[in-house]
Amino acid sequence: WRGFVQKRMAKRWSPWIGFLIAGLAYTAVHIPSMNLMLIGAAGVCGVFWGLLYKITGSVLPGIISHAVWDVSIFVLFPVQ
Repeated sequence: WRGFVQKRMAKRWSPWIGFLIAGLAYTAVHIPSMNLMLIGAAGVCGVFWGLLYKITGSVLPGIISHAVWDVSIFVLFPVQ
């Protein structure tokens, strides 16, 4: 999302538009789950990861953060 969608949209329009489009798209792909907690978390995390990418210019911090998040919610503290 960050290295592809956000990067290309930022080049085409502006960094903030790229950030917004990537965040909305990331949230939207979670809508079919019909899980409001997942959709909300995707929205919040999408903003966070988008800002990480915008600030650092690298996808690595987002990858690490996403991995920690996934292990936390799926392994350590599973959400039902």
